[in-house]
Amino acid sequence: MKALPEPPRLRILKPYELAGTEFDLEMGTTSIGRQKSNHVVLQDALVSRIHAQIHYDAQAAIIEDLGGKNPIRLNGEHIQSQALRHGDHIVIGQTELEYHDPTATPTHSLKVIRDSHATKHDSTFEEDGGNISLDAQTVAFERPDLTQPTVAEKEYGRLSRLYRFSEELMSCEEPDDVFELLLSTATQEIEAERGFIGLARSGGDVEGDDTLLSLTVVRFWDPIRGDKAQSIEMSETIFNHITRQRRAVLVQDLPHRQDFGMSVVDLQIRSFICAPLVHGNHFIGLVYVDTRNQRDEFDRSDLEFVSSLARLAALALQNFENQTRLQRENERLRSLSSSEGEVKVIGDDAKLQQIFSIIEKVAPRDTSVLVAGENGTGKELIARAIHNRSTRKDEAFIAVNCGAIPPTLVESELFGHEKGAFTGADQRTLGKFEMANGGTLFLDEVGDMPLDMQVKILRALQERKFYRVGGKSEVEVDIRVISATNQDLQKLIEEGKFREDLFFRLAVVTLDVPPLRERGEDVITIAKHFLNGYSNQEVKITKPARECLLKYHWPGNIRELRNVLEQALILGDGKKIKPQDLPPNISKSSRGKLNFTLKSLFEVEKQYIYRVLEETGGNKAQAANILGIARETLYQKLKQYDSD
Repeated sequence: MKALPEPPRLRILKPYELAGTEFDLEMGTTSIGRQKSNHVVLQDALVSRIHAQIHYDAQAAIIEDLGGKNPIRLNGEHIQSQALRHGDHIVIGQTELEYHDPTATPTHSLKVIRDSHATKHDSTFEEDGGNISLDAQTVAFERPDLTQPTVAEKEYGRLSRLYRFSEELMSCEEPDDVFELLLSTATQEIEAERGFIGLARSGGDVEGDDTLLSLTVVRFWDPIRGDKAQSIEMSETIFNHITRQRRAVLVQDLPHRQDFGMSVVDLQIRSFICAPLVHGNHFIGLVYVDTRNQRDEFDRSDLEFVSSLARLAALALQNFENQTRLQRENERLRSLSSSEGEVKVIGDDAKLQQIFSIIEKVAPRDTSVLVAGENGTGKELIARAIHNRSTRKDEAFIAVNCGAIPPTLVESELFGHEKGAFTGADQRTLGKFEMANGGTLFLDEVGDMPLDMQVKILRALQERKFYRVGGKSEVEVDIRVISATNQDLQKLIEEGKFREDLFFRLAVVTLDVPPLRERGEDVITIAKHFLNGYSNQEVKITKPARECLLKYHWPGNIRELRNVLEQALILGDGKKIKPQDLPPNISKSSRGKLNFTLKSLFEVEKQYIYRVLEETGGNKAQAANILGIARETLYQKLKQYDSD
């Protein structure tokens, strides 16, 4: 039986007499407060009886302030609702707690050990006989003396291992596999005592002030702490050199050299090799290994071997990067081609003009926008108009209909999945969040999002990070989110069907798109726009047909209008749109109009009753109430009209 994952927990840091006390979080809601009925009881006078609660669903934990007099502080900032991450510090009243997630992927940082007696000269080292450097573009290595049996055996062994490495590299399915293979091969083959792989990243997690390049450590090996350590130390002198030179380098006899700072002595480094991960002019990162006092120093053969591994690994990593970029570019081009020929947002209605004004203000910013309106009112066109006026206009616009995705596939569709994550997952697939990286993600009909997925969506929107289904590495994206709904989200919140914290995250700015029936003459303006697109010649709308279009209530809004006009153009003569070309439910809508011509009282009454029925949407009880007659009387009159 598969063991259940260890639950996250809260650990008290202050007050000190309670430090170390832990509380496991249960699935569902965990209440926190002074009252004894809470799951987490805090004996603190500044804590309310029920001060906060944490919602946990095995994927994410969301802490929510329930309105106590003293607001909750998360990592020093006041919050109302926030997704928790491993290591977060929570202060409630005078009590400080730490959130611990055993399933969190450890984040390793590079800690640069400062040279305690370093001078300006010590920030780098001189190229002399103690150094061997290989330029990143070097293709020729030194020819070994194969007449010596030990040398020949070693070189043949290295060639054999290099061949196996290239074969294993071809079977890697994701960058993490490459990192693992590269570091394990390098450290085992040359018997290194310590090593790491760092990826270049501007503004990365590197402790140090005067570095030209930041590195994020993705894999490392330490003989004492293994992969449980939270950081790996590196000499300041070595770090400054390799981030500037970006060349494969072997340095020997470090303890007796005068051009290295005290950090090398402090770390007891005897010899090290550093090789860049470079593809063309693109610096991806580096692989670093060193040895201390337990073994002989590295030699040139070791340097050439590690450098060869690094070049092959860099090619594989670049291929993964190219594949991801091509998938995103493909989706971007699809979004651009799908927008060609789309109807522009047109109309002169005052409400629509107000929306245009807001679009111009909000488009240049990355503010989240919620577009509300009935089906067929053009919510996606509004979202595209925002995207096309933003700084992200040249990037992808990815639309997702949240209501059209089966509940079991929502997570995979949005976040993607790794190969083998579930039955049928025969390859890695990017999700919509990742496809929209750099551009805009449009969540259509967000009110239909399953409640359990809303927590994951909230976390992804807050942190712009997520895990693919079955993935081990966190994916970070830069996206703008626009959402749309045809439902009353406030009502769904009251019914417990939609998360209030997600609503506030999505609805920083709300645009209410008016239905077509409230836009007056815009019906005719839009109709003419459609007709001009359907035909090469001008198609006129006759006055009676115009009256029919204006009188109809358009439950399907613009989408229905478009279909009606296409049908009328096909069934008519192609030159004029007449009432008989329109569907019966629309062509009959004008019979309720009161024309001031001489007619019998019977005809006037008939027209008026039909008009009232039209305005009430066919609700006979409501119509009878407006007319001031009994419902039975209305039925009799309608039966009489139908028989005439």
